[in-house]
Amino acid sequence: GGAIAFYGTVMGLYGTTIESSLARTDHGLAQGGGLYAQGSVVMHASTISNNSVSASGSVGAFSGTINGGGLHTRGSVLIENSTLDGNTSSGDAGAAFVNRGGTLLNSTVSNNVAGSGTSGIVMQGYSSYAHIYSSTISGNVSERSKQGWSGGLYLVNANITITNSTITGNSEANQVSTKFGA
Repeated sequence: GGAIAFYGTVMGLYGTTIESSLARTDHGLAQGGGLYAQGSVVMHASTISNNSVSASGSVGAFSGTINGGGLHTRGSVLIENSTLDGNTSSGDAGAAFVNRGGTLLNSTVSNNVAGSGTSGIVMQGYSSYAHIYSSTISGNVSERSKQGWSGGLYLVNANITITNSTITGNSEANQVSTKFGA
């Protein structure tokens, strides 16, 4: 994590801003430009913005281990009344990479960029969930998306609910196949 690396069970962010941090590697493993969490994350009335995660050297455009420009968690996430904006990843998940599913409630995910992969949020994990309520996912850009990835959301092996939300203006470079990207 560029700003915070957390190795506990649950991390809470309440009225917190994580901004302009960098996680960078020359060895192929960089996760969470703003925050890396081994456990779950609860965000309330918080902002993660203008953070980045990147690699240099011989890693290449996509290594599978460069992800989460704003946030990377190996647990689940609850993002409520919060914003993930302007984060970048040279790999996947410009805004957030979530391994165990999560909930986005009354929140905004916007203007995030991924070098290769989904620029908004990636939620994956076996028997996980992705619940999105009254939220906006917009203006996220994937520069060199893998076939089947997307600009806004990439949801894998999850039970999905999207209610009263706006998903618009997201884009990916590879328009051949899109899992989910409005």
